[in-house]
Amino acid sequence: MLDIGCNVGGMTWRLAPLCQQVFAVDYSFRAAYTARRILLRLPEPLEEYRLLREGLVYETRSLAVEKRPNVEVLVASGMGLPFAPNSFDLTHCANVTDVVNQPELLIDESRRVLQPAGRLILADPYAWSLGNTPIENWFGGQSGQLSANALRSILSAHWDVLASEEQMLWILRAQDRHFDMWLVDCVLAGKRD
Repeated sequence: MLDIGCNVGGMTWRLAPLCQQVFAVDYSFRAAYTARRILLRLPEPLEEYRLLREGLVYETRSLAVEKRPNVEVLVASGMGLPFAPNSFDLTHCANVTDVVNQPELLIDESRRVLQPAGRLILADPYAWSLGNTPIENWFGGQSGQLSANALRSILSAHWDVLASEEQMLWILRAQDRHFDMWLVDCVLAGKRD
């Protein structure tokens, strides 16, 4: 399995027991380094973290996470994956397509590294920003089409949509009294050759 845009490895940690081997990549060195410390306990384990309560008030909490020996974390771009074609059974990419400058290339790279009949899990709230992705590269872009519909059109050339949920709730805690809520589009697609 390949987790593209793993950040600090939360989903990687959850999926590792279900897979023989998991590779996780993130473009951010800091995120990949933190994921290695959490998941592999290398170069030294991350055993605590600071949780923002409010304002300038933080609480230090312990982090007791079981090591995942079947995981490897790399610094890499999802738009230029350092893996041979047909390397993976499953790729997972959550909350990444709307923060890269070429989201279709991200999907193409997932297809390239997947084995025949491999599976792709995509999830994104499509919170597009001009600072990350040019408008012409947004799913739907300047056509006025909703991103979820445009994604399905893009996938139709090489993928079968096996399952989807256009409004899955995702809640992100910023501090004790501040939560962000997103409705995320989730798609499970099968590679078609």
